[in-house]
Amino acid sequence: MTVALKLAVLDGLIMGADSRTTVLRGDGRMQVFDGVRKLFILHKDYPAALMSWGVNRIGSVGLEDLMADVRDRLEGRSTEHPEWKLDVRETTLADVAKRVTEFLFHDHFQSADTPPTQQQHLHLHFAGYSPGSRQAEHVEYRLDPEHIHGPESGKSQGVQVNYTGVYLARILSGMDTRFAGKLEDAGLDKRKLSELTSGLSSAVLGELLAPQMPLSEAAALVRCLINSEIVLSQLGPEPDSVGGDIQMIAIDRDGCREMRFMSHDFRVPPSLWKRR
Repeated sequence: MTVALKLAVLDGLIMGADSRTTVLRGDGRMQVFDGVRKLFILHKDYPAALMSWGVNRIGSVGLEDLMADVRDRLEGRSTEHPEWKLDVRETTLADVAKRVTEFLFHDHFQSADTPPTQQQHLHLHFAGYSPGSRQAEHVEYRLDPEHIHGPESGKSQGVQVNYTGVYLARILSGMDTRFAGKLEDAGLDKRKLSELTSGLSSAVLGELLAPQMPLSEAAALVRCLINSEIVLSQLGPEPDSVGGDIQMIAIDRDGCREMRFMSHDFRVPPSLWKRR
């Protein structure tokens, strides 16, 4: 499981994620590793980045290595693939996203030495600015062993939020992910249910977010929300499948900035439980 969050405001957008991955061993046991990169700047002079979740290795090759190859190609450092060099003044985000996605799928996902299983997916969320555009946009794909699903795309109108995470859903939508299903089981009309849940989500987001929020404030909020997902997941009944450092990328029309923070653990040390 991954916690991934993108928040877009008028000044730009913030991507954030945890850095933990879960690996299924051959004997059926799960093993957890921290320090995995899930956010990638695509080009030093192009204001866009990729946020990924799902598998972090394709066969024997890590996604971080593959994205390093992608950046070399886009920045014109690959002598074997000069046609990849990105024209940062002309190439749209949709075109960049399509090229990177097809490279990952056709060159690696379909030809991996250890092919992904049907249950293994790779989600790719590209976000940033196309040349000459004042609006942030996003393009999203999902890869499985047989198909590329997407693209789903859009432009930010004021505030836009995309996220994964059980606790983030409760905070940002104002309800548990099971709430709508329970109301439907109780006989609530689907149309009324949709109006109720969308209205509640809009009201909650309206209290928390504003389009005029400075990008630095948006970054602080993203950091807080991801840390909350990590801490609450550790206290919940499920395995600690999210955690590690918090990785973030801030994007505006001038470019991208990477940030990394330690997640805060709010457990009370046993020494403080001593009676005085």
